[in-house]
Amino acid sequence: MIAPRARPLLALALLLGGAGLVGRAAEAVTSVAELSWLAGQWRGTTPAGRRLETTYTTPEGGVLLGTSKEYSLEGRCVFFDLEHFALQDGVLTLTPHPAGKRSRDSFPLVAFDRVARRATFANRAHDWPQQFVYERVSEQRLLIVLSGPDPQGGDRIETYELQRVR
Repeated sequence: MIAPRARPLLALALLLGGAGLVGRAAEAVTSVAELSWLAGQWRGTTPAGRRLETTYTTPEGGVLLGTSKEYSLEGRCVFFDLEHFALQDGVLTLTPHPAGKRSRDSFPLVAFDRVARRATFANRAHDWPQQFVYERVSEQRLLIVLSGPDPQGGDRIETYELQRVR
């Protein structure tokens, strides 16, 4: 587990690492199968301390789907969202569905590292988050970092460290 004090530094490193690959991603990734390392069931906690459960399907049929549920301390589902990864006009794209409603914005892949198993999706026109970084840091750990500007003009970063369940 990453120490809480180290998480902002790790998140910043992920963000900066992904930024250096912008421009190469669209040509390098031509299949949703490139994200097969996301498949599985994952659990962890949100930055607010709630229990989080996320499941990613296999990329069969050219689509990878993600479902997430957040639980209150009492065990009640207080939030859910869906993620849709597919090629759109030849570009690997993430389309979120917060609370089951399709976002008006999609997020194209802007950086990809096969060796690190890291994918960065970004859309600067979206309010928040503007960037999603997924990284399979080990066989048993998945890191997801959401980032973008906060209403006060600073940067807001949320880090989700998940452990593989199956």
